[in-house]
Amino acid sequence: MTSSPDGRHAYVSGKASSTITVIDLRSLRTVAILAPERTGISGAHGLAYIEAAQN
Repeated sequence: MTSSPDGRHAYVSGKASSTITVIDLRSLRTVAILAPERTGISGAHGLAYIEAAQN
């Protein structure tokens, strides 16, 4: 699990399911479940938060 720099969202990886669950930490509700394409290996082993470029 990791959180966004502002502490608003948590990102939880599921190795067996190969998904990433995004949780709003204020409401403790699931915001999204991301399912990256699997490439023949078990999924989300760990997480790194990379901030998007600002325009």
